[in-house]
Amino acid sequence: MNNLSAYQDPKFYSRMGVNSGSNIVLNKRFLHWESFIKDCLEGRGFYDISSACNKFSKKNPEREDIIVYHAEPLKNIHKECNIHASQHNIPLKDNVLILMHPTFMFQQGMEYISDDEKSEQADAYWENLTNTMHDRKSEISLMIADSIQHYAAATSLWLEHGKIDAAVFTEYNCGRLKAPGFLESLHGKTVFVGGMYNYFCVTTLISQLRQHKDIDWYAVKDLVVNQPSQCEQLRPTEIWQGIMDIAPKDRLISLERLLR
Repeated sequence: MNNLSAYQDPKFYSRMGVNSGSNIVLNKRFLHWESFIKDCLEGRGFYDISSACNKFSKKNPEREDIIVYHAEPLKNIHKECNIHASQHNIPLKDNVLILMHPTFMFQQGMEYISDDEKSEQADAYWENLTNTMHDRKSEISLMIADSIQHYAAATSLWLEHGKIDAAVFTEYNCGRLKAPGFLESLHGKTVFVGGMYNYFCVTTLISQLRQHKDIDWYAVKDLVVNQPSQCEQLRPTEIWQGIMDIAPKDRLISLERLLR
């Protein structure tokens, strides 16, 4: 098995405040999935599972990211993550901040943090993230939309410790929600969006929210990260709300204003 040191932030243990007994940050609740989670974080798990799903891809060749959930072991780990989240989720308030894949870069994208400037911006994002958990107003619910491998490894710990209020899951390594009825449950609410990455999964989430006229949405610019492999700066100058579609300024909000 490859060494994860090139992919995972060496400071991720201290950032999460855990000692998992593994060479990756890993919630002990999911320790029996350690080997598979490591494969996923190295970028190998998806392809291994996809090749085992050929019989499904004949029916839906363009949707392997969904098909993959029909095979083992993703089928079982997805079920376990859903059960775990349902045991800890609490009802959402009228104002909801959703963080899309909030730790992705720290778990499997650090090989692209190649200079001091990007490293400083990664630290600044993490500081904004922790400040949000500590300082958010009581009328704002904080939740994540995450891939199951990142949830099982790390972000499930936030839910257990009460740092976030709820979790839903996305399709494998993309921003499409795998949570039937969730978007409908946001009708009449104000939804704030942050996470990783701008133009990719964060933009996919915004696109899904925009399909529901009864959801008022805003992007929290200080909580959105550009993809480090494709951008010189992690901090975005603009937020994309769709393909080749920049979000208007009245849909952007600063973290300072959100926490006021």
